[in-house]
Amino acid sequence: MLPELKTVVVVVAAAEVVVVVVVVVVVVVAVIIIIILVVVVVVVVLVVVVVAVIIIIIILVVVVVIVVVAAAAVVVDAAGRQRLDLEEEPQAWRLLSFPEKSDRKAQGHSHRLLAIRRLTYFEQVIPGLPWVTQKMESSNQPISFHRVIIFHHARCSTDDVNCDVTRINVPSDVRRDYPA
Repeated sequence: MLPELKTVVVVVAAAEVVVVVVVVVVVVVAVIIIIILVVVVVVVVLVVVVVAVIIIIIILVVVVVIVVVAAAAVVVDAAGRQRLDLEEEPQAWRLLSFPEKSDRKAQGHSHRLLAIRRLTYFEQVIPGLPWVTQKMESSNQPISFHRVIIFHHARCSTDDVNCDVTRINVPSDVRRDYPA
């Protein structure tokens, strides 16, 4: 074989080896890049799924809390209404007793003003009391100012003033002037 031909064969063989090596390297790099891309896509999808699941769980918890709070409010309101219904008495009127303070023998104008001041307090917390004050101010007859007839739906507040609510027989003139 000629030396020139031997050189050409060696060069071609070397070129083939280089081409094969380059192709193998390119294929390996491509496979590695594809694997990395697949892993990245899978990780991104998993993160999106986890975030979506967390958001759904938070929404469900909020909805459950709202439903539970609303149900509890309805139950408490119903229980309160039932309790008020049980407290209602068939009697149309009640007696509001104001406790006497230091001077048990207080008479006349000062006692009247004290009672009117107490009624003014109760007018703020009990609906339907203004007529009581008017009746006390215009009454010419003796009246026990620590005992005043009020409507049956009026509630006696014990926050600041002690009072005792009891049923009484309402005088006919009061029934006529202020029907239940």
